[in-house]
Amino acid sequence: MSEDATPPAPPKSAAEQNAEWRHSAFIDHMHAHADYLDELNYALDDGDLERAKIPAYWLSRHKTVGGLPKDLQPYLKGMRKAARDVGAAEDLDTAKAAAKRVGSACRACHTAAGVTIPK
Repeated sequence: MSEDATPPAPPKSAAEQNAEWRHSAFIDHMHAHADYLDELNYALDDGDLERAKIPAYWLSRHKTVGGLPKDLQPYLKGMRKAARDVGAAEDLDTAKAAAKRVGSACRACHTAAGVTIPK
């Protein structure tokens, strides 16, 4: 390398990479996911399958915010599939099992992304 050549930039740290896609619109959108999942679970806890299908519909079909890294896309797809299964459920037990898979997909994505959710 000649003395005039600019050295390549060092690879971005995980924190720098996260800062690029973890912007306020994205975080707000993820909070909406949590709110809809809460509504879905509250409805199921109340034994109201039809009411649970409303937030499940949003979770399965809503327009998402861009920027989610490709390695996290499978979690989003899994969450959407599980939410569709809630919407297609004909009984509470089936809907509850699918709702658990929604929550599991969310937790797995958070783990993969290094996000800690306070309890």
